[in-house]
Amino acid sequence: MEGKCTVKTRLAVDKFHQLNHEIIILRYPKSHLRLVGPSYIMQLTRESQKGSISIRLSFSQALLIKNEFRISDHTLIKQKSDNLEVHVKKIISHKRIKRVKNEFSLSYKQGSDLEVTYSIPEQLFMDKYQQAITRMVKNHKTVSTAHKQHTQTNKPLLTNNNSISGNPSKKKQNNNVRAARYESFRRCSNCDYFINKLNQCGLFSRTVSIDNVCSRFNYTKYRTYLGGGFSPR
Repeated sequence: MEGKCTVKTRLAVDKFHQLNHEIIILRYPKSHLRLVGPSYIMQLTRESQKGSISIRLSFSQALLIKNEFRISDHTLIKQKSDNLEVHVKKIISHKRIKRVKNEFSLSYKQGSDLEVTYSIPEQLFMDKYQQAITRMVKNHKTVSTAHKQHTQTNKPLLTNNNSISGNPSKKKQNNNVRAARYESFRRCSNCDYFINKLNQCGLFSRTVSIDNVCSRFNYTKYRTYLGGGFSPR
């Protein structure tokens, strides 16, 4: 039975000081899905006094044999009889939020799987989100300054034979942080670069979750820990 489709959305700063865009779609009729080649396309637009949102999702039709499935690490889809329930939680940069006339607009996409445009009236954004985002940005700057002091204090000595610039085998840095797979050992909490007290990656100088991971994951069985620490205030 098809009911009224509803959309709930918000911006939220999590405990790791990361800005998330959260979307919940309830009772989206399967009959509204559009089949394009091997994939289903879900398109939805909603407008109200609280703003507007446009969502486009794409997923393989083979996934509909499951009662519950994920699209990448950001979207969970559940089947409820003849309807779909969709949960999106995407980490975004506050720099993606742009002021356009009398509103704030946010646009992002994840490959061909997800495309979102979200607009919020200026006054609502200022009342509901501005303070939390400002605190988050201030915290990032505090952590970044503290980390620079930490790395300068513990900076290794380089010689002509082991200098970074002279090492042709050094891997190209890739700081594309993503969610680790369920129960995978390869995650930030087990990485040598992870600074636990700061919830930060010491290699890329950015805030991460213990359940994140990137291609530069490194783990040594025997580690040497340097003394000292700090708590930015």
